[in-house]
Amino acid sequence: MQLSPLSFARVQLLTSLMLFVSNALPNVAGMGSIETAFLLLYSSFLPSGEVMSVLMLYRIASYYFVFAASAVGFFLAQRRLTRTPPKEA
Repeated sequence: MQLSPLSFARVQLLTSLMLFVSNALPNVAGMGSIETAFLLLYSSFLPSGEVMSVLMLYRIASYYFVFAASAVGFFLAQRRLTRTPPKEA
């Protein structure tokens, strides 16, 4: 699998443009507009199969990984707070 040559600066520029375009698109709960903007912008630089693969990796890294890390942090904080006995006045 050989990716098309995209420099780091070009990827950053396309990502910022993608986020800008996704804010202009109508969306429900923020899902769908990012994917549409991603496909519109990156499809001119990468083949369609690679664009879908990169889109899935982007969604996992930007949404599901952050959600899982937040859930772990929440449960660890909740467990720590329930372990400490209440202070008596």
